[in-house]
Amino acid sequence: MKKAIIAVCALLALCSCSSNKVNYTIKGKITGAEGTAFLFDGKTPIDTCTLKAGSFTFKGSIANPEIYQIAVGKDSNYIWQGMVFVENGTISLAGNADPHAQDIGTVGGTPCNDAYQSFNVKVANLMKVFYTDTSAAHRDSVAHAFDVMQKQFINDNRSNLIGLYMFSRDAYGMDGQAILDSLAKYPADIQASSTARTLREEAQRKLNVSIGKKYLEINLPDSSGKKLIKLSDIVSNSKYTLIDFFASWCGPCMAEAPILADTYAKFHSKGFEIYGVSLDNKAESWKKCLVEKKFTWPNVSDVSGWDCAAAKAYAVTAIPSNFLIDSEGNIVATNLRGDGLASKLSELLK
Repeated sequence: MKKAIIAVCALLALCSCSSNKVNYTIKGKITGAEGTAFLFDGKTPIDTCTLKAGSFTFKGSIANPEIYQIAVGKDSNYIWQGMVFVENGTISLAGNADPHAQDIGTVGGTPCNDAYQSFNVKVANLMKVFYTDTSAAHRDSVAHAFDVMQKQFINDNRSNLIGLYMFSRDAYGMDGQAILDSLAKYPADIQASSTARTLREEAQRKLNVSIGKKYLEINLPDSSGKKLIKLSDIVSNSKYTLIDFFASWCGPCMAEAPILADTYAKFHSKGFEIYGVSLDNKAESWKKCLVEKKFTWPNVSDVSGWDCAAAKAYAVTAIPSNFLIDSEGNIVATNLRGDGLASKLSELLK
């Protein structure tokens, strides 16, 4: 319940946007902060401002409403971060650099951000009620009240910027065509936002590796770091190959590990192979995992975590994630978990 409420604090706001050019001013005050304020559209800062007694101001014009992030600190050592919905008008932002401060911060001044603040206050109040009683019945009741409030809010915001933002957080579990179909229902100015563009790009990547498509080549180093292993070499010598994206730090991946090892032992002699792609960013952690979990099949990694180019090409946004490839290079199944992989292989390798 706590995690769900905190997550929604970062997601929800009401927004009424027009197709006209957006002229914005963002005025912020972060108590106790020193250094620089950074305004981000995605990962790249588009503006900076030197803090004066914790205060900063950004002004600009953009073609469409957007969701921007603000970070405060020195270089990349951020001591405070927040989010604003950029729309016409002056947006006010306040926070505290002290991580132990009790206030949740404020944002307002425009319709979208006023509603964002209002909803966050409601969520904070629910959290206080949640902790007044540790009984399961009480917490279930509060959780239900939260769910009702959230669903109503979502229903009221299905055609605006915050609706798109909330959708973007759930889209990782959808297939590419479903994402495109949903995006098509938003107003033109919302579809033109960078959030929508990112979603379309992600949808296309998913379509590129959907069932029935040909696999994409991967050529990465093995655990020695000296030998490159091409996926095509594995596919050409196997009846079925599972591309398995995982990481040693991923709990669900490690829970799947013994099942995967058992399935490999059962079907390897029948023409089944696994091509493991680790999203670890520490080589030693990855190598230790291979030994402890008995991953004896080909394993590769560029040890770059989520920046792994192969993971991006295969639109991997959560792990474990896998793709089953036949000898012709066609993707025949995806995300087979638990007994699902063995069941599929039993069907295919009769």
